Amino acid sequence: MWAGSSTPYGVDYDILPSRYMAYNSSIPWSQRVNEVISWMTDEEKPINLAFLYFNEPDSQGHRDGTDDENTLQVIRESDARAGELMTKLKETGIYDSVNLLIVSDHGMQTVSNETIIDTTLMADTSQYNNSGGSPVYQIWPQDESVNVEELLAAFRKGSTDENRNFRVYKKEEMGFVNFTSNRRIAPLILLAQPGYAFEDVEDNLNAFGQYGVHGYDSRFPSMHAFFVARGPNFKKGYVSPSPISNLDLVPLISEIIGIPPPPNNGSLENISHLLNTDIETSEPTSGTSDSTEDPNLTTPTGSSAYSVAPVVSLILCSLVAYCLNFNG
Repeated sequence: MWAGSSTPYGVDYDILPSRYMAYNSSIPWSQRVNEVISWMTDEEKPINLAFLYFNEPDSQGHRDGTDDENTLQVIRESDARAGELMTKLKETGIYDSVNLLIVSDHGMQTVSNETIIDTTLMADTSQYNNSGGSPVYQIWPQDESVNVEELLAAFRKGSTDENRNFRVYKKEEMGFVNFTSNRRIAPLILLAQPGYAFEDVEDNLNAFGQYGVHGYDSRFPSMHAFFVARGPNFKKGYVSPSPISNLDLVPLISEIIGIPPPPNNGSLENISHLLNTDIETSEPTSGTSDSTEDPNLTTPTGSSAYSVAPVVSLILCSLVAYCLNFNG
């Protein structure tokens, strides 16, 4: 029940989730929750992994930025949605046998009309094509006659001018985000600093000249996601001493539901300290939330993404995943 869940995948594009509902943002949250819980409690073929997605507070955060009262209200509403999910799990009698992960996929940063960078003034626009969008521009030479080094020099000069808060990288210099080898990556990358954006967002600024942007270097705290987890497979009241990487959620969920993890860039070793060692997974394979006030929640410090499991995952634009323990 997330964007793309009804799209076939695999070598022959013939694989689909065992249960899914084509994503439709107009479907009420309560209906989505009830549908997922019905799948989890099906007497003949209950699911052991579910994903729920909600597009807020992302959409509102883009419209008005992070500190606008409208955005803060949507955050409160998102918190209430998580509470509604937990209430439904309790009413159904499966709350204590479900691992609930509440996660998000990124942070958000407000930009203003005073922090817009106009890259069109830095190099001859007839010499290149630009793909992507703030805060990342990919610069493609128009043809083989264009000197890439001259383009690089032009943009780097622009980046050093006063108030030009962005960085210019060659493709091969993007190893810090594993963005170097694919043929779809342009020779040059422009990456704005948090709080700054390129000229493409000008038409999106609200009446107060603000807009929310994400996609900056993920090492900046404002880009950190949110992670909270509770359930039989997680330690109670445990606070992670370090931020959680979303990359590690793949091996984590695989471990809980007892399947070999698919190829991924995560590591179970990085995240296994969250797990309750007094309980076995189904078949072992070789930022706190003030709103829930649940002492059983596991939360990381310095993070802003959600997690809840056995396994249900809630993604608040961002996702939520659920995993059920079937131990009889």
